[in-house]
Amino acid sequence: ADFLSMPQNFNHAFLQVAPDAAYCKVICADDWILPGCIRKMVALAEQNPSVGIVGCYQQRASRVRWAVFPPSRSVIPGREACRVSLIDSAHVMPQPTAALYRADLLRAGKPFFPNDQPHSDTSACFEALDRCDLGVVHEVLAVERVHADQITSQMADLASGDLAYVETVIEYGPRYLSPQEFEAFKPRVLRAHFRGLGRAVLNLRGREFWTFQHMRMAELGIEMDHMQVAIGTLMIMLSYVARPANAVRKARAAIRYRMSR
Repeated sequence: ADFLSMPQNFNHAFLQVAPDAAYCKVICADDWILPGCIRKMVALAEQNPSVGIVGCYQQRASRVRWAVFPPSRSVIPGREACRVSLIDSAHVMPQPTAALYRADLLRAGKPFFPNDQPHSDTSACFEALDRCDLGVVHEVLAVERVHADQITSQMADLASGDLAYVETVIEYGPRYLSPQEFEAFKPRVLRAHFRGLGRAVLNLRGREFWTFQHMRMAELGIEMDHMQVAIGTLMIMLSYVARPANAVRKARAAIRYRMSR
């Protein structure tokens, strides 16, 4: 038997969807949905034929995710949703357990999850929403179980999500932003990412973290800007000087992290 990556496994499962199915609902193994979830999501899609992807709120520990748009808006034009996600770095695109897909999107003749990265579900939304709208059920109807072995937790240790945002901007910015917007926006995103790595310097992140960052940047055609990383480190250090109690707490957290590796 062939071993499939997570996105490949999703795509293989999507091929099994019945040809007369109207919708597809994924529930990841770590997660669960609440009573009424499917009924409410399908109802919104049935009332709004332009909607191709329906999302809902998702509980993750003490946080509620995907609550970006006001409750008065249940249908968001697809291109607007993508622009908000890009420009505001907002968590707009629902993860699979918090999403309902119109089955026609799965029959477009190409893999629905378009790449082999952990954020392939987000990429799928960007691929689809230039030809359909996003629906939102403004209720917590999905729950994500958080634990150390889940892919989300492992990727967080490598700041993979930050790089995923950079990759999304590079990949889909030209599609959803004007050439002038993209030309101005991309350098700001890269600068913010490099400066954010200054926190990794102070948190004493090890070889695995930096190897991953360099590898993924090389794949994206990005050269590490050490000057911006140094500036980010200095900015964070100055903020610690202004708030010494926070600095002590951060130092203790960094030491505990290193000792647990």
